[in-house]
Amino acid sequence: MSLDTLQIDTPRLVLRVPSLADLDAWTAMMEDPEVARSIGGVMPRAMSWRALMTMIGSWHAIGFAMFSVYESGPGGPIACRIAANRAAGTCPGPP
Repeated sequence: MSLDTLQIDTPRLVLRVPSLADLDAWTAMMEDPEVARSIGGVMPRAMSWRALMTMIGSWHAIGFAMFSVYESGPGGPIACRIAANRAAGTCPGPP
């Protein structure tokens, strides 16, 4: 199985290997103080990009890291939806 197709589907969630398409959602998550406080703190987009690339690289180098977590169906990234709902912003759906 390729990392590009590795995915765990549950009735409510989709867990998959992060990709560059997750950058906007990752950035939204890491710019929200309430969401980011337990995972390293608030980061600007450039640092979020680096963190995402580290996660992607970890999957390819050692075969595991954190998953990107999406709601099944029309939802979006879980943390992004939390941040977007609080800020009344928008949240990209799964790529």
